[in-house]
Amino acid sequence: MTPQSNWFINRGFLLKIVLPVLLTLVLFIVALYQIVIPRFEEIVLDRKREMIRELTHSVWHIAERYHQEEFEGRMSREEAQRWTVEQVRNLRYGEEAKDYFWITDFQPRMIVHPFRPDLDGEDLTNFRDSEGKTLFVEIVSTVRARGEGYVDYTWQWKDDSTRVVPKLSYVKPFVQWEWIIGTGIYIEDVRAEIDELEGNIITISLLITLVIALLLVFITVQNLHSERRRLEAENDLLESKEKYQALVEATTEGLLMVLEGRQTFYNKTLLGMLGYTEAESRTILLQELFLPEVVDEIADTYDPEKIRRALSERTETQLRQKDGSYIDVLLTVSSITFIGKTGVVVIVKDMTPHRAAPEHHPEDVEGLLSELQAPMLLLEQPIRPFVKDFARCGMHESIAAVARMMSRTKTDVALVRDAGDHFVGLVSICDLQQGALVDGLSLDRPIYEIMRAPLLSLYQSASVFDLLARSHEKGQEYFAVKDLTGAVVGTVQAGDIEKSQLHSYIFFLHRLHAAESVSEVRQCHGRLMHYIYLLIGSGASVRTLTHATTMIAESVLRRLIALAIEELGPPPVSFTFLVLGSLGRSEPSLVTDQDNAILYDDDTGGQGEQVQKYFLLLGERVCDALHTMGYTHCKGDIMAKNEKWCRPLSDWKRYFTGWVGAAQPQDLLDVSIFFDFRCVYGDETLAEQLRDHVYKALSGNTSFFLHLSQNALRVKPPTRQLKSADSIDGKWAMLPVIDITRIYALKHRVRESNTVDRLARLQEQQIFSTSGHRDILQAYSYLMQLRFQHQSAAIAAGREANNDIAMDELTDAEKVMLRRLMSQIETFQTKLNLDFKGTM
Repeated sequence: MTPQSNWFINRGFLLKIVLPVLLTLVLFIVALYQIVIPRFEEIVLDRKREMIRELTHSVWHIAERYHQEEFEGRMSREEAQRWTVEQVRNLRYGEEAKDYFWITDFQPRMIVHPFRPDLDGEDLTNFRDSEGKTLFVEIVSTVRARGEGYVDYTWQWKDDSTRVVPKLSYVKPFVQWEWIIGTGIYIEDVRAEIDELEGNIITISLLITLVIALLLVFITVQNLHSERRRLEAENDLLESKEKYQALVEATTEGLLMVLEGRQTFYNKTLLGMLGYTEAESRTILLQELFLPEVVDEIADTYDPEKIRRALSERTETQLRQKDGSYIDVLLTVSSITFIGKTGVVVIVKDMTPHRAAPEHHPEDVEGLLSELQAPMLLLEQPIRPFVKDFARCGMHESIAAVARMMSRTKTDVALVRDAGDHFVGLVSICDLQQGALVDGLSLDRPIYEIMRAPLLSLYQSASVFDLLARSHEKGQEYFAVKDLTGAVVGTVQAGDIEKSQLHSYIFFLHRLHAAESVSEVRQCHGRLMHYIYLLIGSGASVRTLTHATTMIAESVLRRLIALAIEELGPPPVSFTFLVLGSLGRSEPSLVTDQDNAILYDDDTGGQGEQVQKYFLLLGERVCDALHTMGYTHCKGDIMAKNEKWCRPLSDWKRYFTGWVGAAQPQDLLDVSIFFDFRCVYGDETLAEQLRDHVYKALSGNTSFFLHLSQNALRVKPPTRQLKSADSIDGKWAMLPVIDITRIYALKHRVRESNTVDRLARLQEQQIFSTSGHRDILQAYSYLMQLRFQHQSAAIAAGREANNDIAMDELTDAEKVMLRRLMSQIETFQTKLNLDFKGTM
């Protein structure tokens, strides 16, 4: 520090500026905690004491009024006392309407207690609170000694008998009947009010302190000399360089940094990975490291932006070592600005160990968990920040006109409209380049010849995981984005999100997609499920876990179908492979059996028997392969290899028509999962035709919903089991939530099959209130999380995973939460009963 800058900490500065500020703050804090807050506590407590005294007097006057009726002969004493008791029993006050009044006599004997009817008529002489006080005897003593007054003791919290807290009551005798009337306040309520005010006061105090501190900083900064600022800037620049150098050298993964002007830096990890020494790093050229197609893109410019674009599209690639051999790597590419220059940082992760080791060792789990947590934060974020504007064009506009429009509006995507002004397709910059430069199309050709159709879309509320999963499923980068009304508000590109952050998770998904045998699919499935166990341990949300298990199961299923088709030959007619049950709802747990079916086109060209034989063989191969991977055969034989569930569209329509028109609730007991069907492979239009038929059949058919609701009401939440049983069935416990949601979804034509998505649509339609939606979603999520944790723990311990959750595995808090959730589910069953019992 220079002599010129020492002035601001000398004695004069301390005495004139800092000391008065500190004294002010100290005096303010002392006054606050020694005078203001204690006085407020007294005022609040006095106000509460006065309130319960006045309330007790009010109830005393009720008894007085009925005594007057007795005195004037209009009522007997028994009638007058009975009417008084009934009025007192039903009186409530307070924010939750759970504060109450009670009456005892001088014996003491309980006359009435709204929340402890078990005490009514009981002798209370020996009744003690949690601290051993004979509180009712003390109440009688207080009344005899002072006429009326306050008594403190401990009592249950309102209507919750499991919670005992301190309470202060005011009691007043009604001597005509030898009664004592009382009501009380919970000391915790008073403390909550005081804590809230103290919090507000402290917040305001912190703001005042902050303002004073800012003023002090401002005064100080205004007096700093320009030379001091220049020196600090130089020191900061030197420190920044040292930090970057330390970061580059300290990271345990390979790191490459390229700055504009051909400045390239390699850390020791990357040099060791490639077989170079530190001295040789000054002579390494980028062209020597990357594959030829990358070298062609970056040329000899060392342009950071070109390097970023070239490498971002190749998160999984190879690097050339000094000896000429190649290693498999995953790249994470980021843009930076350093010392006034733009650049790019590439983190290089060697994938050779991942390929060689079939399983992670226990000591690797902690590292893998850390590796997953940051990407999962990204995966759960909504896509809204990545949504971009788009250009609009007609189907018959020329390629050249659309290219000029996109250039003028600076957009990467144009949505194509038909004559009815509906968006029907999408064109990206890449499509224009492919059509004009690669395919050699004339720029005068209409744009619809190169557009991507049909238009794929996501809702604004979709997560990054939804986007990446849909991109992986459809093989497309660009999607239209819709708001809740269905209007298109923008576009999103999966490439804008750094897929490389997902590391080996995406790597194994790609390997599964390219698997060439059932055994290779099984191997990739096992590795991917290991990541699911880590996600459960990391505290990932239920939404993320069900997304991940669904994505893995669907990827496995699609690859197995594709492999079977490669062996059997192309399908004779168009078909769709349907999933039902939990996978149909996109919410499979770690213990999931198969519920699937095949639906194929009616136009078999007179070869119906041969067509069905083909699809039965396809179903058999797929179902048996799934069984070897842990997706066990369905006990009810609801599988695509069963002739009954491998049928043409007309038969499926006949099935659903029969179910919807079922005469008795028993006829629907085993078929409700079919109403959760979803296409995972093949011609989606066949599935949509069937769905349209289902809703047409449901229209006006009130008896179906009555029967379905009666079946749902037979499934009772395991409330009693929480008290006496050794375990509860987690799947059975959440079945009412799934059934209730399905019924309302079918009734109100919600096309989604996922329970969470169905609940969201039902809330949007105001079928469920905001609080009702929150409660039922909480019940679903909590029970699903318990199932995931229980199953994961069983697998980790080498036991067979199931849905039977042992009660001794749960903490007391978890048991209390379960009891509350079971009560909420019973409330929704009551709503279902009221909504549908009169539909006949």
